[in-house]
Amino acid sequence: MTDYHFIVNRRSGSGACLAKWEEAESYLKEEKIPYSVHFTESEADAVRIVSELTGPQQPACHLIIIGGDGTLNSAAQGIVCMEKTRFSCLAGGSANDFAKDMDLSCDIEEALDAILHSPRERSLDYGEIVCKSAEGVPFRRRFLISSGIGFDAQICAIADRSHAKKLLGKLGLGSFIYAGIGVFLMLFGRYGRARIRIDDGEDFEIPLFVFAAMIHKFEGGGFAFCPDADPSDGWLDLCIARKMPAIRTLYAFLQIIKEKHGRLPEVDILRCKKAQVKTSRPEWFHIDGETPFRTNEIRFSVNNGLHFIY
Repeated sequence: MTDYHFIVNRRSGSGACLAKWEEAESYLKEEKIPYSVHFTESEADAVRIVSELTGPQQPACHLIIIGGDGTLNSAAQGIVCMEKTRFSCLAGGSANDFAKDMDLSCDIEEALDAILHSPRERSLDYGEIVCKSAEGVPFRRRFLISSGIGFDAQICAIADRSHAKKLLGKLGLGSFIYAGIGVFLMLFGRYGRARIRIDDGEDFEIPLFVFAAMIHKFEGGGFAFCPDADPSDGWLDLCIARKMPAIRTLYAFLQIIKEKHGRLPEVDILRCKKAQVKTSRPEWFHIDGETPFRTNEIRFSVNNGLHFIY
């Protein structure tokens, strides 16, 4: 029998996840479903707990994550034996792009009932980035939703360090911080140049604005940088945008909202198995919205094998 393990981020969603866990716990007790619960206070907690639960000597398990996209990312880092690990998501963060793309119910009882009593399974892709810190320390990380360097990463870096995000999160308006910062950066953001290689093709150079590698279609609270991204097709979808004049950038933003930005001559939407980006100066990069540091060289690739239950 597969064991159910709930991973609950106490801090995600400005405390909303604890309320969601209480609701889930009430349902589990009513249905007499055996379970274990593990509370996390940090990314390291989630990685450690999941690593212990999914090790080669452990039985098959089903992880049910209560948290946002960052919590899902942390859990994904810890999975050791993917073939015997199943995972589900009860969204509780400020952006919840994964839940939005997977069309998951926001109703805890409805979502749990589907997971426990009428489960569907889908094999999902996940990405991987490899880069180095400013000190030259190698850094490797999985991502479930998206990773990027440039505009979208700088939004995440500013939002993560903003008190406004916490305040808006408590009001259920967390995604608005991304839109506000995005408009500011469209007008005033500055980036270097980027040399890009797609798969094994020739290098090309652009004035960097956006380089987003997408598994799912949404990021940043619901913006579809790659509207046709399919999380099960084995491909990375790329959105590459060159720097534009401020007025043109605002027009591009409106086209992103309409999911028509791929028609712009400054924007390329491509598919690949791997990509490499070298920038003329260190830039922020993100992994599912988390921004650890700046780098000037990063490689992206795609894998398959995550067993998602919903």
